[in-house]
Parts: sequence; structure tokens; C-alpha cells
Amino acid sequence: TADDVVRRYDVDPGRVRIVPNAPSLPIGDEPVPDEGPYLLAVGDLRPKKNLLRLVEAFRALRREGLEHRLVLAGVDGGEGERVRAAADGEPVQLTGWLSDARLDALMRGADALVHPSLYEGFGLVLVEAMARGVPVAAARATALPETGGDAAEYFDPLDVADMAAAIRRVVGDRARHAELARRGRARAGQLSWAASAALTAAVYEELL
Repeated sequence: TADDVVRRYDVDPGRVRIVPNAPSLPIGDEPVPDEGPYLLAVGDLRPKKNLLRLVEAFRALRREGLEHRLVLAGVDGGEGERVRAAADGEPVQLTGWLSDARLDALMRGADALVHPSLYEGFGLVLVEAMARGVPVAAARATALPETGGDAAEYFDPLDVADMAAAIRRVVGDRARHAELARRGRARAGQLSWAASAALTAAVYEELL
């Protein structure tokens, strides 16, 4: 987003201050789904979320023997029918809108969060998953590598094979799975709304 502001509006980069977000979805105690292992993607169903490629990568993994379901949590922004068609009979579940408590439970129960989005200004869902110890595979695009740091497995969002390989590394290698969970908790712990508030206040102090 900072780069976009500089490029689109010819702003001096030295005048831009970046204030990160932090996890905010309450961690509750609603039971997690118990219908077997699943991968989770969170976000409204629209083209920039790149879900059609994710479904294609998921189908390839299923052909290799993956036992997981794929759960897509978010309102239908116009891609729902295309996503259902792309699933071609594989276990892809579209949840529609979810309450915070239900989303939290769904996230806590996931074997991994996959975020293939083509464009994000921050990618809050990455750190929400990390705060719950859920390993993350994410697109190597826009703000996501900055948000996830060394606590995620990255892939080219335009390369279905690369996406599938990253997911395979996360769910197929238990040592890597555990390491990403550990790093994720540490990364989420570096972000807080108190720190974000302090950085925002510093901008006002600088201006004054």
C-alpha cells in the first residue's frame, strides 16, 4: 500500500509511515470441526483472492492422495459458482458468512491456512492463523511476505504447481509443520494494537 501511494500520487517515500495491524479475532472455546483434516482459506470469493488456482492445486494434491478437505470461508463476491465448478467433485466447502466465534473455531481446527491472494495491503488473516498456532502457506506477493516474515511457506500465486508444492511441504512434513506453528506464534506475538497505537501517535507527534 505504501508503494502504491508513492507511485500513484507521487509522494516522497520519506514522508510515508507504515503502521501494521495486529491479531484481533477473539480466541474462543467453540468446538472445532471434527469431520477430518482440512485446509482453510479465508476471504470473500472474488477474483483477487485467486481461489480458482487454489482449487486447481488442491485437486492436484488430492490426485496424489491428500486426505484433506478444502474449506473456503467467506461471503460470495461473485466467484462461488466458478469455484464449485472448478472443484469437479472434490471436497471443497464454501461456508458463506461466519460469526467471529465460528471463524475462530474453524481456524483453530485447520491443519494449515492457505492464502493465495494476488493483492493484499497487509494480510491480517495470516497473523490470525499464526496466533492460533496454525501453519501458513501464502502467496509471495504484495504485502504478504512482509507480514508473514519467516513464519510462512511461500509460493508463486500464478503457479499452481508451486502452490501445491508449498501446501505439500506444510502438511506433508510434520517437522516443518511444527516449526511453522512455532514461528507463527512468535511472529504474531510481535504485533499488537498497543504498538500500532503508539506508532500512530508518533505520526501526530511528528506533525506537531
